[in-house]
Amino acid sequence: MELESGLGGTRRTRAAIATVALTALLAGGCGSETPAAPPSPATVAEGEGVLGEWVSSGGLQRTYALHVPPGCDGSRPCPLILAFHGAGGSHQFAQNDGLFRAADRGGFVVAAPDGVGGDWALRCGGCTLADQLGIDDVHFVDTLVSHLSRHLSIDRSRIYAAGRSDGGTFTYRLACEYPLAGAGVVAGTMLNPQLCRPSRAVSVIAFHGSADTVIPFFQGSVPVAQWADLDGCAPTPTLTPLPDPVDDGTRVTRYDYPGCREGAEVSLFAIEGGGHNWPGSPTPSSAGRQTRDIEASEEMVDFFARHALSATNGN
Repeated sequence: MELESGLGGTRRTRAAIATVALTALLAGGCGSETPAAPPSPATVAEGEGVLGEWVSSGGLQRTYALHVPPGCDGSRPCPLILAFHGAGGSHQFAQNDGLFRAADRGGFVVAAPDGVGGDWALRCGGCTLADQLGIDDVHFVDTLVSHLSRHLSIDRSRIYAAGRSDGGTFTYRLACEYPLAGAGVVAGTMLNPQLCRPSRAVSVIAFHGSADTVIPFFQGSVPVAQWADLDGCAPTPTLTPLPDPVDDGTRVTRYDYPGCREGAEVSLFAIEGGGHNWPGSPTPSSAGRQTRDIEASEEMVDFFARHALSATNGN
């Protein structure tokens, strides 16, 4: 499988990529998850709500699931992973795909919110309901982090985002607009790359299958090359074929972009034969072959543990 590392590929028409996002909205690709209920009008002030159930943001009651690992008892600040489901999904994905379990090993709090209409505001010209309604999901994330910080000891220099499909696409948007220490994307793409002007390096780990029929591999690999450019990495990645311990019709190659500024890392796990799913998830996928050679949740946690925002980047 050939990775297109040149930035010329990022200049494909936005209309074509927006069509992919719309396809993802219609196709879902989130297994048997129960879509979140439509948000209700908020009944309390901005940022208030019930810990682990909902928070007020933008005049709406926004729901989310919360996982607090053992040892995160207020005695020390804990890192936070914000987890974003795919189109038509819900907060259940973070548990179903093993992210809650993997986060325990690194002592990460995980907050998995529900998108309005089962999706996210992708700044895509109305390709999702949240986008059509003018939902400010970046503001919502900031509200959610502030809400969590009032109840838990959160390390604001170690906030990460992880997303699947459209949730991965939103994760890229968030990395452009919010002070993340790292971003993890599974089967997502990036819209409007010319609008992405982060003021700091953001470490990115991505996973994409060559047989993904919802968001094709090309549209998953190009954003990784772009982040390598944004982070000042070398333009040509090093290739590492990974062991193939499970005979499941897939093989994994890791592409690492060396020499990134501020100690950042940019890596892509390219899954030969993989479909539109979360690698190594304990939940079976109906969207193509699902590799068992790696676990995306475990890889993300290990990757995030190596990175924090520097004092010069701030929050």
